[in-house]
Amino acid sequence: MTSIGLERTAHRLGNPSWLFEGTGLDPAMGKFPPIVTADVFFRFASNLLEGIDDPAFHLDLARTRVPAFHPDLALGMRHCATLAQGLELLVRFNNRAYAFTRYSIIENGTDYTVRLHPKTARSPIDFLLENGIANLVRHIRQFRGTEPEEAEVSFAHRPLFDEGLYLQALGCHTRFHAAHTQVTIPATWASETNLNYDPVIWFISNLRVDSEIGFFDRSGKVQALQVLIREMRGKDGKPPKLEEVARRSGLPPRSFNRVLQNEGTTFRELVETVQKNRARELLCDPQLPVSSISDMLGFSEQSSFGRSFRRWFGSSPSEFRNRFRP
Repeated sequence: MTSIGLERTAHRLGNPSWLFEGTGLDPAMGKFPPIVTADVFFRFASNLLEGIDDPAFHLDLARTRVPAFHPDLALGMRHCATLAQGLELLVRFNNRAYAFTRYSIIENGTDYTVRLHPKTARSPIDFLLENGIANLVRHIRQFRGTEPEEAEVSFAHRPLFDEGLYLQALGCHTRFHAAHTQVTIPATWASETNLNYDPVIWFISNLRVDSEIGFFDRSGKVQALQVLIREMRGKDGKPPKLEEVARRSGLPPRSFNRVLQNEGTTFRELVETVQKNRARELLCDPQLPVSSISDMLGFSEQSSFGRSFRRWFGSSPSEFRNRFRP
C-alpha cells in the first residue's frame, strides 16, 4: 500500500513518536519507504485515532487530504468531462491502492451510488471507511462548487463522533446503522458537464494514475527499485548502472541480480519501465520537442529514442503525440 498519505499526515503533526509506535517506521529517517504493509497502515491509523482527541481534526483531515496526497488523481478529478468520469477514476485508483476496502458504482436511473465494501473487520476499519466517504464527498463538492445537500451518506457502523460533526464536515444528510456504507447522489449530477474540462490535462492525469496503479501491481521490492532508478538518473538523463543501484541497495551486484531473478524481472526490464513511463509523460507536454525528450531520457541520438519508443508503444513519438492531440 502507498505510504504517501502516512508520510504527509505525520509531517503535518510534526512526526510525534507516539504515531509510529508498533509500525517499525522511524520518524528520524525523514522519508517513508514507497509502500507499507496493511499491518503498518492499520497500526498507524490506530495510533492516529487514539492519539488525537479532537474528532474535528480527523474529519478535516479526511476532507482535505486527497489534493496533497495524490495530486495526479486530484488533477484528473478537477479536469474530467463529467462527475461520473471523475468518480470512476477515483474508484479505479482506490481499488488498487488500498487493500482494506473495495469500491463499486451502482446506477439505477435516478440515483448514482458509490459504495464501499470493507475487506476486513480489523480496527479501525470504520474510521478508514469514514475517510473514504469524506474524500468522495469532497470531490463531489469541489466538482459542483456547492455543498452537496441533496446527497445522502450512509454508514453501516455506529457514529464514532458526535453526529452533528458529520453534518458539519460532510454538508449532507448522514445516517448510521445502514445496510451499506455509501454516498448516493442524483443521477443528473453524475452526468453534468464540467466547466473545467480539459482533454489534455485529463489525459495526462490518467497516464500518471495508470502508472501509479501499475506500481501497486508489482511486488514491494520491484516498486522500491523503480522509484530508486528514477531518483538516481544522472543530470544527462541517463539511467543508473546496475552496479550503482546495487551499491545503493547495500548488495553486491551478483546478490542484487539474484533478488531480481527471484522477483521475476531483470535490471534491464526495470530501467525500460521507468524510461517508458517517463517518455509517455514528457510527450504529453506539447511544448517539448521530441529531440529534447530524447536528450532528457539520456539517449545519445534521437533515432535511438525513436526505435526504443516504437518497440515500447508500436508507434513513433510524433505519432503517439498526434494521436492524443485535442
